[in-house]
Amino acid sequence: ALRHDALDNKDHAFSAQIVYGTLEKQVTIDYILEQFINKRLKNPWVVNILRMGCYQILYLEKVPDFAACSESVNLCRRYAQGLSGPVNGVLRNISRNKEKIDIEKYKNNEGLYLSLKYSYPKWLVDRWLKQYGFNDTEYILDTQVPHNYTTVRVNTLKTSKEQLIQSLNREGIEVKDGFYIPESLMLKGMKDVEQNLFYNQGLFTVQGESSMLVSQILDLKPMDRVLDACSAPGGKTAHMAAIMGNRGSITAWDIHPHRVQLIGENMKRLGVSIVEAKVQDAMKPVLGLSETMDKVLVDVPCSGLGVVHKKTDIKLRLRPEA
Repeated sequence: ALRHDALDNKDHAFSAQIVYGTLEKQVTIDYILEQFINKRLKNPWVVNILRMGCYQILYLEKVPDFAACSESVNLCRRYAQGLSGPVNGVLRNISRNKEKIDIEKYKNNEGLYLSLKYSYPKWLVDRWLKQYGFNDTEYILDTQVPHNYTTVRVNTLKTSKEQLIQSLNREGIEVKDGFYIPESLMLKGMKDVEQNLFYNQGLFTVQGESSMLVSQILDLKPMDRVLDACSAPGGKTAHMAAIMGNRGSITAWDIHPHRVQLIGENMKRLGVSIVEAKVQDAMKPVLGLSETMDKVLVDVPCSGLGVVHKKTDIKLRLRPEA
């Protein structure tokens, strides 16, 4: 949405901060709102206006409380006429009483305390408490705090690490080495990555180091024949091709045609020519395939909880039965 809006960089960043910040803190915000509202709200516009206003009041020191209240009322006048009064009242009440909001008082209830402190669904916190105990659960929750860096992988098929660093620095982007993988970099000051010239030239791709480690484990060699059984969108596939020097062959499967198309688009951008992407259900055996592959990567679909720090909505939409 921001890509098609005429906001300047400052407002662009502020809008993103409100959206992602509200999502990150939504569990705690909803709990607090319940303490100040005596009936369940059903209007989704009002619910989200209250969430955003509450987020600004409780978590954004640079936004004056009166401004958060005023702008929330303006939004109500535009999207939920007739409800601006109650919204104004709730947010002003929270502003007056925010010093009294004390999560520490719930310490005797470990699940509720950690849920509110780190803003995770209580059912998920309870699950982790049962599996890992209090200390390890808090460590897991605490390390999910997002940072200001974007981790990327240098595409060694098109450039060197040193050349890319120089190019990014000239753009005013701060660059640090990754922790474990030589071709990983951490970038700060990157705006919309898909609008970046060097990204579109295929000189780098956004990828976490945990994903890069997977390709290293395979101990790939040039001319290997590799099956990537759950490939889309192709980040690990392209990394394997780079490790192999774009020599050999990689068969990339995915069950969805539109995601197979995405694999092809990514390989084209990154200059990878040894990948054959096709629609295939990896749960259905293919006769004779075992004799034709040297390495197989099976990166199966999962809960996604390991990447909550960059996709915070996962914790909100995931359900126990899933």
